[in-house]
Amino acid sequence: MRQDDSNLGAPRIARTAEGLGARAGKDIPADSDGNVHPGNHGMSVIEDWQAMFRRMSPSLLPRTWRAVLLNASTTEEQRTKARGAFGQGHLWKHGLGSWEAGTVTDRLVLCIDGRDRSHGFISPSGATSFEAYQSAIVATQRDWVLVSPEERT
Repeated sequence: MRQDDSNLGAPRIARTAEGLGARAGKDIPADSDGNVHPGNHGMSVIEDWQAMFRRMSPSLLPRTWRAVLLNASTTEEQRTKARGAFGQGHLWKHGLGSWEAGTVTDRLVLCIDGRDRSHGFISPSGATSFEAYQSAIVATQRDWVLVSPEERT
């Protein structure tokens, strides 16, 4: 996610792949009543920077992490991917708990992707309107912490 220019230290709120938020109809489908539901859809999150490197397109990898990714590369394919890192975003973390499905806030839950256990979705905790779901995500803005390459673990 990109950093909020007017609120440094917090992610930018945006309904894009590079912002704190979800895209209606793309990240999470709505039912015929316009409600969204918990499950394997919502704002995409990943367990750690190693999983980010394995999963993401080079153009989305944060360029600030290029040196770390190059050092972590063990194959020429990985080195090529790392050299292509030029994303404008940053890596953020939320919470200190273990990576498992469960409550994020009273209105949000973490659902682990059944196809890739290092990937998950921040979904609504129950049926709600898309706007209420989006508001619940936005309410977490100050809870996200920027992770620098030097702080990785």
